[in-house]
Amino acid sequence: MDYRRARGYTVVLLCSDTGGLTNTSTVYVTITSPPNYSPLAFSSDSYVFNVSRTTPPLYIIGQIMATDEIIWSTTLAYSQQSNPYFIIDSLNGTIQTISSVFDYPYSEIVLNATVTDGLFNDTVAVHIVLTPGNLNSPVFTPGERSFDINELSPIGTSVATFQCTDADNGTNGQISYFITGGNIDGAFQINQLTGVVQLANLLILPQNLASYPYQLTIQCSDHGVPKKSNVTLAYFNVYQDNALKNFTSGFIAFVNENANINDTVITINATFHYPSKYSFINESLPNVFTIDANTGVVRVAAHLDHDTVPVYTMTVVAMRSVYPARNSSALLTIYVRAVNKYRPKCMSIFNPTILDSAAVGSTVLQLSCSDADTGINGAIVCSLSMNYGVLGVNTITGAIYISSLLDSISYSVLNLTVLGLNYANATQYQLIINVSDPFPVPRIISITVYIFVQPVNTFSPVFQQSLYSYTIPENSPIGVTDHDSPASPDGQVTYSLIGLNQPKFTIDRSGWIILASNLDILQQAVYNFTVLAMDGGKPPRTGSASMVIYVGYVGIRPPQFTQSLYYTALNITNPSTLVGSVVLTVHCTDPVLGNTAPIYYSLDPSLSSSRYFNVDPNSSAPYNLSDTAVVDIQLLVKSNITFTPSASCLFLPPHTYNCTLPERVQPVYTILQVNATSPGGYAIIYSLINYQTTFSIDPSSGYFRLIGMLEYEQQQVYVITIQASLVGPLGSDIALATVLVPIITIPNINICTITSPIITITSPIITITSHIITITSPIIIITSHIITITSPIITITSPFITITSPIITITSPIITVTSPIITITSHIITINSPIITITSHIITITSPIITITSHIITITSHIITITSPIITITSPIITITSPIITITSHIITITSSIITITSHIITILIINICTITSHILPPSKHHPSSANYDIHCCWDHCSCCACGGRSNLNNVNIDMEKA
Repeated sequence: MDYRRARGYTVVLLCSDTGGLTNTSTVYVTITSPPNYSPLAFSSDSYVFNVSRTTPPLYIIGQIMATDEIIWSTTLAYSQQSNPYFIIDSLNGTIQTISSVFDYPYSEIVLNATVTDGLFNDTVAVHIVLTPGNLNSPVFTPGERSFDINELSPIGTSVATFQCTDADNGTNGQISYFITGGNIDGAFQINQLTGVVQLANLLILPQNLASYPYQLTIQCSDHGVPKKSNVTLAYFNVYQDNALKNFTSGFIAFVNENANINDTVITINATFHYPSKYSFINESLPNVFTIDANTGVVRVAAHLDHDTVPVYTMTVVAMRSVYPARNSSALLTIYVRAVNKYRPKCMSIFNPTILDSAAVGSTVLQLSCSDADTGINGAIVCSLSMNYGVLGVNTITGAIYISSLLDSISYSVLNLTVLGLNYANATQYQLIINVSDPFPVPRIISITVYIFVQPVNTFSPVFQQSLYSYTIPENSPIGVTDHDSPASPDGQVTYSLIGLNQPKFTIDRSGWIILASNLDILQQAVYNFTVLAMDGGKPPRTGSASMVIYVGYVGIRPPQFTQSLYYTALNITNPSTLVGSVVLTVHCTDPVLGNTAPIYYSLDPSLSSSRYFNVDPNSSAPYNLSDTAVVDIQLLVKSNITFTPSASCLFLPPHTYNCTLPERVQPVYTILQVNATSPGGYAIIYSLINYQTTFSIDPSSGYFRLIGMLEYEQQQVYVITIQASLVGPLGSDIALATVLVPIITIPNINICTITSPIITITSPIITITSHIITITSPIIIITSHIITITSPIITITSPFITITSPIITITSPIITVTSPIITITSHIITINSPIITITSHIITITSPIITITSHIITITSHIITITSPIITITSPIITITSPIITITSHIITITSSIITITSHIITILIINICTITSHILPPSKHHPSSANYDIHCCWDHCSCCACGGRSNLNNVNIDMEKA
């Protein structure tokens, strides 16, 4: 089961007997989140990629991907443990090589990849299996490389077969075949698996060409990484076929596409002894050709275009003109030969600059030319009028290159001595490039290009030292410059830094290294990187020097207490509590020097407690950097004043409240009502001992409120002391209570406030995400298939609330709902909140599955009706107050430290199992004893169990009808 894909299932069970009667039962299965559940996860539990040992650097081998259920998280960051062979792209998760794995001694490399959205993380193992390398290139087997082809050969005719062998195995030895050059207008095709070359088009020769040599480049490639290939040249000579046929085999004729109307194409003769009459039937395109009925002469009747219709067919019928009449027929095929109509055209050409040290074979300029003719007439041939003995041109591709060999490519007319390129001999060359289409009557254009020669960049930048080493204090401000690393001043030099995992330093044009971000000796104490200097020559030359920067410790990290809060109790009524007694020991360490650092301890003199306690300073003089811890000392005195639990905060007897608040809650905000009682019922006066500027308490009602802003970065927990005092006829009495207020951080706070007379929301999916959600309306109606509400603070106030949805999920530290009528209908209800307060006259909740998790649950209503097959409630404190309570369920599970239920009528219908577990059962007026006890109900499977030892009330049956 996958918690991310489904939170619950509904299963229908069918039972049947042999008599054919059946019954069904429905089972609701709730899927709970696994331990350490995170909404961020990789798409696979692990990844496996096969990588050849000969894979080159910067080759992408695969990709890992993760998904995030948090809708506001749009950017995921991928990372990995440092690895010398592979690196993961932080943005898209692609994995590529950074160095060769050919000599890696093992067959597998495992990368531990991590993805984060800023809040959650997930990790996955990436297994990279190393496969044998692609060591050998395929080799053509010897065979014929020159072939003759009749121009009338039909499409699909096999004209040649090529074969290659590869000494590698597996995919490294698997071979595919390609035609990579010379295939004009796709005249040929090759089977990639077998190497068989076939005709893909008709090869009818154009006007005035008796034959034409196609020069094809055949390539065979393997499937290894990297791919290796080999090429061979093959020559296919296409020749004319002008032989006429007879009535038995048919006739074939050729005509140029520029033929005039009435030009003769062919003369048909029937072998009758008497005169015949000729006519056409079954013409592929009528009225293009005519035939003389008496002579059999076929003439052109319309304008021809080889590119539009290259071939025509028709049936010639010859009928004898004497009795008895006889006739005969034959197929006539007329091929239209193309005419060279257009000149080649070339795109604009720039004048290139080359170095006099350019290597032989280097491309200087690439021509981009075309011809509007099709087929052979559109093929382009390039040549040079003067190459100075050092330049050549690829006649087919138009690439001009450095050549120290004679130009041996077809149609080259040059035969000059090699001179060699030298800046001292010439700074520029004028080339005249001839671009033509085929012989024997080519159309030619000439292009003039100037090639400029630049002297070679001979010297590299040189640093004054090969190694630089400096120390910089860790509290240095951003922008401070360190010592420069000058290279040789010759040439225009630019600097860069390589080998830095974090952008802590930059370098300017003058070679000054600049601090780019704050240093922290705890994160990294030494930085090793390389300074690279590059000149402006062509090709650019570089020089490098090693740089080591040490981070100097200046004590910028304050000491840290081992605890932010220390807690102890002191019995001041005990005579043994004397001045000088050790109450407790606090401990502080230095983040860098540890326990060896001299630590100075002192108490805050502004607090009144400093008059009664002191601390051993441990060292002679204080330092500028410090840390603060809170020491909570509870004074145990004999007092008749007692504190009672609150509905808003977790109460830890006898006198501690724990109230969690999100930061940036707007004051004035009521946190809880402190309630203290005395045996005589005398009025209690409340006051604050500390934090009077941040919190306040009403002296008479005990309402404890926030009056100042909270900032998590400034303080994470507040320990407030509240004094309750009274003055009665027998004298005064004082008691102290502690309120612990932990602060929850809320980054980038969002506030969602909806106020309207009537709010109606209807949608298949409703998702509300905000740090503060406030909805106020007389009428609220929400209907949806899926409702998801996530917020630290949710407040909903309305006289009438109706929520209908198959799935309802609400997550918030504080949920407050106030309404006279609340109706909730859903298949699955999940509520997660430390504090839940619901106030309503009528509460109706209907759902197959109800799960409520909270620190404090307070429900107040006149009528409470809950119907669900499965009810699970988990909370340290549960308080339910209602005159009428009705609960119907198959399974009820309630876990709580304190359960308080007040009602006139309680009806609980339990079909299967009811388990109620409480650690503290409050005494009643009938049984004031506070002893722990067990109750075994009259139900078969319902038990209420108290922690601690058993009492004398074991095995007491209770008549629930009279209870």
